[in-house]
Amino acid sequence: MSSHGYSVNLMYNNSIVAGTATEAEAQLISHNSDTNYDHVRVNFDVTGPATPEIIAYEANGTPINVMDYGYWGPAEGFALYMGDYINKTPIKATFPVPGTYTIKMDLVDMDNLQAVIASETYKINVGVKVTVVAGDNQGTYVTDGIGSFDSLAIPEPEKDGYIFAGWYTDANFTTALDTTKDLTENITVYAKFEVSNTETDEEESNTTEENTVVEENKGEKDETPKTGVANYAGIAVIAIAISAATLFIIRKNRI
Repeated sequence: MSSHGYSVNLMYNNSIVAGTATEAEAQLISHNSDTNYDHVRVNFDVTGPATPEIIAYEANGTPINVMDYGYWGPAEGFALYMGDYINKTPIKATFPVPGTYTIKMDLVDMDNLQAVIASETYKINVGVKVTVVAGDNQGTYVTDGIGSFDSLAIPEPEKDGYIFAGWYTDANFTTALDTTKDLTENITVYAKFEVSNTETDEEESNTTEENTVVEENKGEKDETPKTGVANYAGIAVIAIAISAATLFIIRKNRI
């Protein structure tokens, strides 16, 4: 809402992480305004799961926490003049816990019982940072306000020769992550992989085939010595018989 050509804006990054200072910018805009004001200030009203810290700066560069006063600017206010311009004030906001916060900014006339000149309301979702480690890959995600790991809709990781075996909260894979539970603080999550059964089955199959070939070759080699022994035995018998017959003939001739 604005009147007499003035408005207030709050510019900020949509991915806000709980406990992390976020740079933002408060703007006071005059759209060819037709009214001067001698004493105005910007009131801040914040509702949410906790009280944030909103740091703005005085003219001399001194940082102040707007939430300690409920407004930005001198207590007696500052002057606004007609024209077309934008006054920008850098701020840093830190939201201690995740959740949804509502920030209302009112530009008020201090000389008229704080009559509202311009007003804007912002709904800000503060999330947590989730660092995902999947093998050699790593990525960072931020929940949209309070949300579970599942709410991030992170694709199931892949690794050649392995199958995905779940998310864990430690690198040793001792504590499984409850992916349906709301996250309340920044967290690092690890993907566990196990050797694919398909790969194992193929290796076992190849090993079995190799063993079968070896056994068959062994069987063929065993037959050859046996056949040779039998042949040599037969030859020996024949040789003995011939020798005996020859000896008999010699003896008979001698007689």
